[in-house]
Amino acid sequence: MTLTPPLLWISQHSAAYTITATLVLVVFLIFALWPERTLPLSPVVRERLVVLGIPAVLFAWRWPVFIPTYALNPDEAQMLANALKATVDIVPWHGFDPASSGPLNSDVLTLPALVGAHIDFFSARVVGLLLVAGALIALYFAVRWTYGAALARVAVVPPLLLFAFVRDADFVHYSSEHLPLFLNAVALAAAMYLGLAEGSARKRVAAALVAGLCAGCALFAKLQDVPIAAVLALCAMAAILTAPVRTRTRELVVLAEGIGFPVALILGAVVVSGVWRDFVISYILGATVYVQSPISVGPDFFFHSVAVYAKFLAVSAAVCGASLAVLIVMRRRITLPPAIAPASAVLMVLAALFAVYEPHHPFPHYLLLTVIPLAWLTTNSFALALSAWRTPALREAAAFAFVLAFGIPLAPHMPTTDDPFVQALASEATFPLGPVDIAIEKLIPRGGRMLVWGWMPQYYVDTATLMATRDANAYFQIELLPYRDYFRARMMRELEAAPPPVVVDAVAPGQFGFTDNVTQGIDSFPALSAFVRERYVLANDIGGVRIYRLREGHL
Repeated sequence: MTLTPPLLWISQHSAAYTITATLVLVVFLIFALWPERTLPLSPVVRERLVVLGIPAVLFAWRWPVFIPTYALNPDEAQMLANALKATVDIVPWHGFDPASSGPLNSDVLTLPALVGAHIDFFSARVVGLLLVAGALIALYFAVRWTYGAALARVAVVPPLLLFAFVRDADFVHYSSEHLPLFLNAVALAAAMYLGLAEGSARKRVAAALVAGLCAGCALFAKLQDVPIAAVLALCAMAAILTAPVRTRTRELVVLAEGIGFPVALILGAVVVSGVWRDFVISYILGATVYVQSPISVGPDFFFHSVAVYAKFLAVSAAVCGASLAVLIVMRRRITLPPAIAPASAVLMVLAALFAVYEPHHPFPHYLLLTVIPLAWLTTNSFALALSAWRTPALREAAAFAFVLAFGIPLAPHMPTTDDPFVQALASEATFPLGPVDIAIEKLIPRGGRMLVWGWMPQYYVDTATLMATRDANAYFQIELLPYRDYFRARMMRELEAAPPPVVVDAVAPGQFGFTDNVTQGIDSFPALSAFVRERYVLANDIGGVRIYRLREGHL
């Protein structure tokens, strides 16, 4: 059964998409914001509806983004190519080199294969949105365990609207920030649970383990996220030390074990597989080269990269400023929360700002790392100000004003009938392959091995083929950077050990990254050029993209 007819109908009647998504959002807002005393639902049922409503709202608004069969960002294709290779060799830096991203960002994309789904752009964006939904649910529980369910329902609305309405490609493609976003939010929720003097010993130990695992995974999800993860690990430790419980020592030990487990597991696999040097050069030393950019990341990057995020940031700052004013004016009536909550919020924002600034690369998807810290800081600021109002009616009015403060500026970004992703549904639903993909499929079956020279990992994804080497692209083999000789020698060792049936020289006009075949193509790398001339014949030349097949007898 093809999806083309229903998607064609939706693209022609896009108002149906907007109306349906709006109704889902309105229903969620009713359950989230309606005063408790007049809503005929038990607290447990209401909480379940709110938690289930978060992914429902996200999917209602974002599902058209799943459909395009091309990379919305080249990182998306690179991590998918890594994920395809991980299905046959999951050891990082042995089966695939994740480059500046961590291997876990690619590993998580293999999960759809466990239920028989394809590893492609559709599944990657579904995984990405599930991670966002999980992060917002974790934020809900972090607020609930600190300030109560009423404020938690309000606190998730602003980031939910941001993620539902945004259409900037850097925010909607699967990126290396999605998994850290989820890990940070879950670690925050676990830390706030540990700050309570409640829960059974088993639950508290489980929370300590979860906080530790999330913090430990950060090292192999994204090095850039380590400062935020370190803050969250310290917050979990402080929460354990300040909670009046008898299991404190055990919780601290489990927290440390949780942090150490993913580190020991992955590094152990790296050592056993004999790729320790590859790990150090590619991931650690390579990161030091990557951050040596002369580009400065200033305030304009935060306010001019993604319009809907800029408004979210501006309103967050305004709410924090207004809350501070209330604290100054009404300080005698303020009820102070446990110090761990506001302190963690301030430290998380500072760590997130550092994480975005330090690489000196103005990539908008870096801003995803700041969403949960900003939402947490804004919630803490608002909670302090809200404690000055004692009567339920005033608190409900303040909460409603809080939502309106975000909702009114963000509403103009609500996708409507002219949403480009909706308009493109009909053409994208046919899952068209390009001429290069078609030519490759004639030479190699799905699951076969090939080398793509250049920066076009999309060809691996489109044809469901596996990388013949550890590299999804040839950036480090082409650019005149430190360790280029190392990366070139490593590539040649892998190719000579097992020549792939197909080699694609994807350096040509119209390709991403590298377009000059004379200075950047295969012929610019003498050892690779000689290898291809000796063992391969030119099978096709499509717009400058040269496709070579292995000569008979050269396996």
